Amino acid sequence: MMPAASGPAIVARHDLVWLDAGAREALTTPLRAVGNDGDADALATWLHHGRPFVVSRQPEGWRDGSDAAAPLSDWLAAGVPLPPAEGKRRLGARLSWADVVAHRAPLSLYELAESPLLPPGRSVALDRLARALETLSVTPRVFGSAAMQALTGMAYLRPDSDLDLLWRPVDAAQCRAVTGILLRWQEEEGWPVDGEMLFGEDDAVSWREWQRTASGGDGQVLVKALRSARLVSRAALMEQVAA
Repeated sequence: MMPAASGPAIVARHDLVWLDAGAREALTTPLRAVGNDGDADALATWLHHGRPFVVSRQPEGWRDGSDAAAPLSDWLAAGVPLPPAEGKRRLGARLSWADVVAHRAPLSLYELAESPLLPPGRSVALDRLARALETLSVTPRVFGSAAMQALTGMAYLRPDSDLDLLWRPVDAAQCRAVTGILLRWQEEEGWPVDGEMLFGEDDAVSWREWQRTASGGDGQVLVKALRSARLVSRAALMEQVAA
């Protein structure tokens, strides 16, 4: 689950990174908390327990008011999503690649289904969904509350929590088929499905937004990438799939 990382690597939003335990002594230098004064303490506690940081959108450069922007390749923007018991806040941090000891993609749906840290009964439902999607050659990854509970053992899931999936469609027909499976599954399980569809290199679109605009012709949707956020037409995204 934690492959080694020796330096700057190709990353994507929602990827997971772990830091060397000694990095907590540098919380005010290579690791910069963005937020309230108490956030640095929360980040230090997170690091002390060996929990993963979640890669977020990367800014064009880094400035903290006292020094010039560092080369982006030396730094990594990441977040820590705290559980509901700790306010459900998302802490932002600037990580030094020198402190990263492991890096991996988000958990697969099968990995999540196998986790003993989820509430009873959830694993069976997740496994059933994974097998149904596998018939369409779709192997989603998972982020959000369910993934964080499986990764940390902390209580993230609530009765109204979504299941956040990340997958890459291959054509319009598969998009429609996946949508049908997800809609049936969430109705049967009472577990809402959210998440993102990936197009091209790293263009991500909210699955729910894609659904809302399905009957509106060639509407635009918000696309989130590793270094940008912009509006793109549905047709342009489907052209990336067909290319």
